[in-house]
This record gives sequence, C-alpha cells and structure tokens, in this order.
Amino acid sequence: MATPDLSGFSSLSSTTEAGEEAQQELAHHLETLRELGPEYNDAVAASLMCSLEPLIDQRIRQVGGQSARNPATNEHQERRKTLALILGFAIPLTAIAGATAGLLAIGLLWVALFIIAIVVTTQSLPYNH
Repeated sequence: MATPDLSGFSSLSSTTEAGEEAQQELAHHLETLRELGPEYNDAVAASLMCSLEPLIDQRIRQVGGQSARNPATNEHQERRKTLALILGFAIPLTAIAGATAGLLAIGLLWVALFIIAIVVTTQSLPYNH
C-alpha cells in the first residue's frame, strides 16, 4: 500500500524528531484506516490520539521549559506583580492620608510610592531556579 501524502500537514512536517515521529504515526494510522474501512473510524482516531498524546505532552514540556528558562520574562512578571501590589496599597493609603492630613499628605505619599516603585523596578530581582 502507498504511503499517504501528508504535504497538507505543514505543522507536523518539521525537522524535529518529535515532528517526524508524529508524521509517521499519522501516516501509519491513515494507512490502517484505509485497510480497515470507514466502520473503524472511531477506533483508529482513538488509537491515533493515544499515540500522539505523549508527543504532544513532550512538546508542551519543551515549550513550557523554554519560557521557564527565560529569566527576563520571569523578572518582568515579578516587577509587574510588585508594581500592582504597590498600586493596590496606594489607593487605600491615599484615602487615609487625604482624610487625616489633607492634600499635602497625599502628595508626600505619592512621592514616596513613586520612589519605592523606581527602586523596586530598577533593582535586580533574584530568580527561583
């Protein structure tokens, strides 16, 4: 039996080992489907999914590992969280400062928060490797 034409599956036709393995699995299952006929569509599809699941999981781990190994992204996210936390505290502190000491206290508070934000975002944050 001839090998099925998989040229339409460009996302699977990569030069990686996992891509080649996925392409071989797909070709094998398409050939099996042709041999068995349409009454076995569900069984062949289920078998294909079982065969591709480990490959998909491996690819997800690779992509996830790449972003986890990118310290610039992690540092950016940590700084964003810190700034959000500072702004989260700024709202009630502004209300308290305005109610107790007036406009001067609000100004001093925001200058202090601005300085804290600059210090936090310009320092090098430690990474959790």
